[in-house]
Amino acid sequence: MCFGRSPLLLARWAEFSAFADTIFRSHVGNMPNVSAQIYDNEVNAGQFAFSARVHQALGEYRLELFDESASRGWPLVRHTAMQFPAVLQEQISTSQFCLGSDVVVAPVMSPDATTVSVFLPNIDDGPWMFVAGAGQVAVSADACVRNKTASGSWCTVPVRQPGAGTVAPFFFRNQTKSTGVLNFVKWLLAEPQAS
Repeated sequence: MCFGRSPLLLARWAEFSAFADTIFRSHVGNMPNVSAQIYDNEVNAGQFAFSARVHQALGEYRLELFDESASRGWPLVRHTAMQFPAVLQEQISTSQFCLGSDVVVAPVMSPDATTVSVFLPNIDDGPWMFVAGAGQVAVSADACVRNKTASGSWCTVPVRQPGAGTVAPFFFRNQTKSTGVLNFVKWLLAEPQAS
């Protein structure tokens, strides 16, 4: 299949890959002459550079997950129902995923999306937290709940237009014991807010 990649698709792919990939890289695609590339302009380069910094900032957490993978055989990126089997009866989006047990990611998959819905499983250690992007504050996901079920809550959060400082919508455990997650969130909150 051949298709040209738009600058928006390139940006969303980088946001997704910052969380989902163990190795962060670009690829010219199968039609490089008609596909947006990270080196085409400063906007594309800036978006990709920020996503690379997100990927790097998650490095400590990934190392924790590599250890867990070696001992338990679990993948780093998991379907939500693999990490939280109690949610099997929910109609969870196939695009959301868990990065380990402490992060739920809901990547933007539609070019005109203004919101994204995500199912957050019930956890015993306080609410899930949400960060909209660099320089933002962490807020309780309880504020975005639109429907509760026995095994969790459906949340809807706004989608930001891609730019340096935007991340794929993600949630983290408020009471996480992972220093990797805590250090990532601390880094993201300290990053300058994109203009």
